[in-house]
Amino acid sequence: MASARFDKKELKKLSRQELLELLLAQSEELQQCRAENADLKKKLADRNYKLDNAGSIAVASLSLSGIFDAAQKAADEYLYNVRQLADRQAKELQQMQLESKRRLRTEGRQSREAAIKAQSKKAAGIAVNTENAAAAVPPGPPGGEQTAAGIGSPGKGGDQ
Repeated sequence: MASARFDKKELKKLSRQELLELLLAQSEELQQCRAENADLKKKLADRNYKLDNAGSIAVASLSLSGIFDAAQKAADEYLYNVRQLADRQAKELQQMQLESKRRLRTEGRQSREAAIKAQSKKAAGIAVNTENAAAAVPPGPPGGEQTAAGIGSPGKGGDQ
């Protein structure tokens, strides 16, 4: 609308030129108002669209949150299972190490015992061989004298 309101008497007093200028100003103002109206309608429609979709975005966000929660639970369960498996394997390894140490001690003890038995048998065998060898050597001549040839002569002094 024009900056000033005119009543009918004042309009009748205006010249044709002034009326045309007034009509032109009114027309321009109307165009501006229509453009502003169209812009505001567009903004309102955009805002309404955003509000309408905000609900669906919130729903999508919640569903994604549910997916993320399920993924987190699955990841937590996986880590728990991996830790359990690692603990079980560590215990099995420790048990195997203890068993290996026991076996080594037992085998070491058995080896020492076998070595001691072998030494005892060897020592016993040497003693038996010594006794057998002593028994196999003929006794020397009576009187214990021997000649230069190594043969003993009984009863003689050795000078002849």
